[in-house]
Amino acid sequence: MAADLDPSVVSSVVNANFKTIAETPALLANQFMSLNLRAAENVLDAQQNQRLLSNAIMGSLTKRIVESEITEAVANRNNATADLPQRIVDSSSADTAAALGQSLGLAFAQVLAKLAQSTPPETATGK
Repeated sequence: MAADLDPSVVSSVVNANFKTIAETPALLANQFMSLNLRAAENVLDAQQNQRLLSNAIMGSLTKRIVESEITEAVANRNNATADLPQRIVDSSSADTAAALGQSLGLAFAQVLAKLAQSTPPETATGK
């Protein structure tokens, strides 16, 4: 049956197949390089965005430090280095105890209000 085909057609098909097979590694290498370049660009974009965010945060913090007053800075340092739970326990101030009690009372009232707003599930209604 191969003898029935024109030798020029067979030769053309063989050449086309050979060319496809021979060019495949180069084509795949080019596609791989293209993907790697896009991935590298994505990494660089992410790093640049992270750098911009970091610069913005540092600028904001620096501005707060420069613009803060001495009394505020001292209070912030004292709060940052203080053991707040121990200060509450050690405090014999009635004001501190009253404020703590009010805070706990408010938190408890908020929890009760949230529970009152909730719709009970079907199993709780006895239906």
